[in-house]
Amino acid sequence: MTDFPRGRNIPKQMIALCHDRLNAKVSPGTFADHYISLWKSARDNGDFSLNHQDRTILRAFDEIFTASDSYEPIKKDRDEYTIGETELDAVINRALTVIKKSGSGWQ
Repeated sequence: MTDFPRGRNIPKQMIALCHDRLNAKVSPGTFADHYISLWKSARDNGDFSLNHQDRTILRAFDEIFTASDSYEPIKKDRDEYTIGETELDAVINRALTVIKKSGSGWQ
């Protein structure tokens, strides 16, 4: 898993973590915990104050946050509001595609 020093371009760290998840370098549970922590740090540090009007990137980061928060590893414990590994990875993949298309330079 990528080492993430705190306080340095948190959105890029979040994207690197997403790539690590999709490349199976980090488990879904570890991903969810780290992503939520990074997302909260980025929010608190004002890293989501984008210099352009396109809110699509912010929505992509938020979708990954919501999916991470909804992740439940145990299938029998899932309900209509929780998701498994396959769904989590699908959300990550879709969001990374949006971020890459945005030309933000964060990918």
